[in-house]
Amino acid sequence: MVKLKAEEILLGIKVQDNKVLNYVYDEFFLNINSFVLNNSGNKSDAEDIFQEAIIIIFRKIKNEQLTLTCSFYTYLFSVCKKLWLKQLEKKQELIDITNLENEITEPDNEVELFKKNEKFRLYQKHFKKLTKTCQKVLQLTIKNIPLIIVAKKTGFKNAESVKRRKYKCKKQLIRIIRSDPTYRKIINDNK
Repeated sequence: MVKLKAEEILLGIKVQDNKVLNYVYDEFFLNINSFVLNNSGNKSDAEDIFQEAIIIIFRKIKNEQLTLTCSFYTYLFSVCKKLWLKQLEKKQELIDITNLENEITEPDNEVELFKKNEKFRLYQKHFKKLTKTCQKVLQLTIKNIPLIIVAKKTGFKNAESVKRRKYKCKKQLIRIIRSDPTYRKIINDNK
């Protein structure tokens, strides 16, 4: 199979060329599928995310708002990742402790993308180790839900109790993450 350049892919998406769209699917879907499967999803989720990402890219091309500064795959992956994280947030299966960007942005390079993925996997791995109560408190408070409502949903006496528990849960999560050898490696790689 002939490799297409980013410009050829973008033009093919713009004119809705089926050969190019099939090429993009054949070339890149498996990696997106693996990412979604490794992050609480299934193949159907991956297909939906992939299709939605192509639609977003198509719209950006049509509106002349897309200028690639990385490979097409890196950009596509970052769009898919952002969409999937939003989907997981809706399902309340995770919280976004790292305050991911509000807009879909392209990473400066593939090394940066890899580092972000490593941090996310590390966070997700240890978040699942927290008690269900801690997970629920962190999920609700990160969404800026008023503490009094969080108290009602989680069975705490009042907002002050929720605030104390949130502090303890965050402290515990940070301690667990920092004790992981992978965390030290990521920190050392960033120096």
